[in-house]
Amino acid sequence: MELIYKKAPSHTCKLLSNLKSNGDFCDITIKCGSFQVAAHRCVLTASTEYFRRMLLTDTQEARTGIVNFPAMKPEIAKQCVDFIYSGSAGLSMTTARGLIDAAEMLQLPVLSDLCAEFLAESIDLNNFAEVASLSCLYNKTTLNTRIAKFLDSNLKEIVILDDFKAFDYETVGYCYDLMQGSSPAIEMLKWTGLLAWTNADREKRETRFHDLFLKINLQYLPSEFVMRHICTENIIDGSVKSLKYVRRYIAGELPSVSPGHLTAIDKSTRSVSQCQLRDKKWTEVCKLPSAIRSHASVAEHKGVLYVGDGVSLYSFSDAGWKRLHQIENGDLFVSHYNRVVCARRWVVMVTVSLTVVVEISSGDVHEEYHQFTEGFFVLGLQAKVYVLGGIERAAGSTTEIRTVEALKLKERCYSAFNSMVMGRAYGAGIQHKGYLYAMGGRSRTVEFHNAWTRQWQILRGRAVQCRNVMHHVADRLYIFGGALGTEVKTVRLDWLEITAKELRPTRRSGDMDVRGASRNRHVRPRH
Repeated sequence: MELIYKKAPSHTCKLLSNLKSNGDFCDITIKCGSFQVAAHRCVLTASTEYFRRMLLTDTQEARTGIVNFPAMKPEIAKQCVDFIYSGSAGLSMTTARGLIDAAEMLQLPVLSDLCAEFLAESIDLNNFAEVASLSCLYNKTTLNTRIAKFLDSNLKEIVILDDFKAFDYETVGYCYDLMQGSSPAIEMLKWTGLLAWTNADREKRETRFHDLFLKINLQYLPSEFVMRHICTENIIDGSVKSLKYVRRYIAGELPSVSPGHLTAIDKSTRSVSQCQLRDKKWTEVCKLPSAIRSHASVAEHKGVLYVGDGVSLYSFSDAGWKRLHQIENGDLFVSHYNRVVCARRWVVMVTVSLTVVVEISSGDVHEEYHQFTEGFFVLGLQAKVYVLGGIERAAGSTTEIRTVEALKLKERCYSAFNSMVMGRAYGAGIQHKGYLYAMGGRSRTVEFHNAWTRQWQILRGRAVQCRNVMHHVADRLYIFGGALGTEVKTVRLDWLEITAKELRPTRRSGDMDVRGASRNRHVRPRH
């Protein structure tokens, strides 16, 4: 029979700490300026490889029994020795930097990881610069994950910080590398931050600018932004590498963004399925709760599924299903036709008579009453949701309508938007590189909203037939569901690219500069 004393580790630590405190059998002294503490060679060598190599070989420290750390603060040295003996250390933002530096030097990985966890939980805008520099230096997984999430939520505030402008090249590159899940808004902010960082010390940083510029994913940016803000910067001319990168973007030669997945509801099995585009296989993600009606629609934002059935709005994540909102007296407003869409930090469920807006972070809910017709389709762009088209029934006939309504999510109110050229119902809308596209219905045409003229225009020579379900992933358009059944059709979005002539038909001719962009294009849009 084997007897096990479960409190043995803590009991042993207490005994060793008592020996150190009383000075019993101590045979080594750690000095740090005027501070010194007695310790035991056997404990130090057993705890860290740093002391093992120092004290078990013929070194000055091993011969004299004195270890000097002249650059280390006394309180940091004391906490490191206490941690070796007791397994605990007091942490604060004022000591965490010195403690993680000492832990890395002394090869105490457990203490170093505990410091990283503490810093990850304590990160905010005031200490971001210090924490990011430490994480860049030591590459801690815990810190990397937390900083990536913090960058995603606070990039707009971070890039204008004076501390960000004081970063070294390695830390800026480290932050940009962490931002893997990209979007037009993130890439625009990365460009803004890079320009501010370079201009803070242009003479020394200009050569580094071009290496960091390649970390900006131009594929995500609207072409108008690239022409208007990037091509006009003189610093781009300073490097063949940067010029080549911009020219490849203009020529459409940049590699495609890595594929993602499609999400759809299978009404026959009452389940949500996803198709991974790498292997093109559909797999079931989850079953719909019995409370969700069969005419549900689904949207996804940052790995969380949002399902609405016209009365209730649910979310599904690793924690399972959660009801975000249920319409009071829902039976009065229940609609067999509804659409769910995500835009920035909001998830929105639109029915024919009511719109439910839920702010994802806070859970705040707003209901907006209106009157739409069935067959509308929705899309989200920045802080707006657009409701397009629909179908009117009168005297036994049906008519597809051209109207568009825009919901401003911050003001939480609808306003009329420019009507489409063609009437459309049960179609699909997408946003690509900052432009709105509408397609579907009886018309096989594709039209886009011109930000210059503030009018919808038909894209010449393009034809897409779709109904009900469409996903925009990276540089491709995926059409499935409805009459297609299980078939998935793919359309390359560069096939739908807007040409300069379609964008500005009245543009005057002008000389082309060395970057391949007309100077006459850089004018303000008409209001």
